Amino acid sequence: MKNKLTKNSWHWALIVIALILFSVAKTTPLEAKTLTQKNEINKITNNIENQIKNGSLRKQTKHIEYLEPYEPTLKEIYYDKSNIARKLIIEAGSEDSAITENYYYNSEQKLIFVLIKGGSTNGAHMEHVIYFSTDGKRIQEKQKYSSGPKYTFPEVWPENQIIFNPWDEFNK
Repeated sequence: MKNKLTKNSWHWALIVIALILFSVAKTTPLEAKTLTQKNEINKITNNIENQIKNGSLRKQTKHIEYLEPYEPTLKEIYYDKSNIARKLIIEAGSEDSAITENYYYNSEQKLIFVLIKGGSTNGAHMEHVIYFSTDGKRIQEKQKYSSGPKYTFPEVWPENQIIFNPWDEFNK
C-alpha cells in the first residue's frame, strides 16, 4: 500500500516550508551595510579599549568642582602619540541622577560611537548607544533601561549635546 499525501498534508507541508524560508530571509542591502559599519566600529572601539588597558594611549584627567546640574565634574581623554583623541569620558549629574558619557573616535579623530550610561534615585538604569558614520551621520541609536522605571533621559540624544570635537570639550 502506497502512502499518499492528502491535499491537507500538502497544504501543511507548504506552510511549514514558507515559514522556514520566511525565518531565514536575507537582510536588505541597507541593513547589511549598517551591520558592516557597526562591526567595523566595534572592532575600533575594542582596539581602543585594549590600547587603554595595555597603556599605549596617553591619558589626561580633569576633576571639576560641582557648580550646577549636568555640568561636567570629570573629564578624561585618551589620545595617541600624535595627540589624536581616541576616547573621551565625561561624568555629570544632578541631585537625583547622573550620567557617564563615553565618546570613541577613529584614527582621524572622527566620532564613531557614543555609549551613555545613566541612573537616577528612582532606580532607573539606562544605557544609550549611538553609532556614527565617518561623515557624522547617525547609523543607529538605541536606548534601553536595565532596571527601574524610565527617567527623563532623552530617547534621541540631542545633537547639541554630542561631542564631535573632543579636545575643545576637554579644554573648556
